[in-house]
Amino acid sequence: MIEIYQDYIEKKLKEAGIKTKVFQTMKELKTFTGAHVGAAIVDKDRFQREKKNKVYQVNDSTVKRIKKLSRETTVNVIIGEFETSKCDEIFARFLSLIDKGIYDTEGNYIAIEIEEADWVDKEDSILQSKIAVQLPITFYGGIYQDVTYKPFVPDITIKEEE
Repeated sequence: MIEIYQDYIEKKLKEAGIKTKVFQTMKELKTFTGAHVGAAIVDKDRFQREKKNKVYQVNDSTVKRIKKLSRETTVNVIIGEFETSKCDEIFARFLSLIDKGIYDTEGNYIAIEIEEADWVDKEDSILQSKIAVQLPITFYGGIYQDVTYKPFVPDITIKEEE
């Protein structure tokens, strides 16, 4: 799941105007020496037990999907620039591109919530950028288990011939 989230954020950062590699670890970000920067770093992954079921049809089979855990994953998005106006422009474009939610590889919906942004200048940051914005984005998904019911076979009685 984490890879899906980071790839989604990276794609949106590139569409918004980040031209460099989008970093996915703090170690990579600390060693970067450029002023124009983008990052999608996983911050938290919280779980809570659930017991929700949904029954649906797939072709001729009946499937029960059990939501075993709710999952909240927070990804810190960082955009850094040499000019404040350029950073704000990329940030605003990035926000306009974020969807309300996405689907994972198994067709489960994952809601996306944008948290509060934090702006920092060069003196308060590890980056070489003059200005940077950090924005936590939370993905609300789950851990599921599918159980396929056996197909229904009607009772068949065989009559013996006399």
